[in-house]
Amino acid sequence: MAEREQIAQLVRDLTEIKAAVGRNRAILREMVEGKNFELYILVMGVAIAAISLLFTAVADHFGAVSAAPLALRLGLYLLVAVASVGIVLWKWLVLRKAASRIDLKLMPWSVIGGFYRESFLPALLPMLLVTGGAIAYLLLSGRSSLVIGTIAIAAGIILNDLSSRLRTREYYPFGFWLFVSGAASLFLNRIPAGVWCAVSFGGACFAFFVAAQAAKRGERSRRMGGE
Repeated sequence: MAEREQIAQLVRDLTEIKAAVGRNRAILREMVEGKNFELYILVMGVAIAAISLLFTAVADHFGAVSAAPLALRLGLYLLVAVASVGIVLWKWLVLRKAASRIDLKLMPWSVIGGFYRESFLPALLPMLLVTGGAIAYLLLSGRSSLVIGTIAIAAGIILNDLSSRLRTREYYPFGFWLFVSGAASLFLNRIPAGVWCAVSFGGACFAFFVAAQAAKRGERSRRMGGE
């Protein structure tokens, strides 16, 4: 009797976990497929590219960012801080809006935390550990020019895995762009890291935006054809 109760409880637990994962996946899909998210990604890409190229220009002019006047350095760091906070807040609002369309009681970070913890963390954690180790090795061995490419490759793999889990085709150009540009930067490492950051991460955001727009146009065409 006790064994039957344990089995029944296990089935209930598994059912609840499956329902939670499905709900979180639906909310994240709602977010990714929304118009606000596309605009958010595009603006984030422009911000990444602009700030990366600005740092590159300062480094080229003064020999290094650390050699620039203190006021200029503080201005650059303040710009990065403001842009980062703005991007995080905007993403929170986009996710909050997507969550509210499904359940008004849901909070954005609980959705993200639930999805990553229950569905994505087992694949994400090993990749983060390997990437962190690779970055530490590159920095300690004086190969910092390869760090951006390493991060881009890891991000591309993670995003493609995320795309397969969410079943969102828009993420594939995002992931493949990061992977290919990151790999290219490892071989063309004489190009400044800031330029590669703009090309890899800024370009990936633009690739996502274009793919999302193309997917929506294709969906509208199919609907019109069906009618």
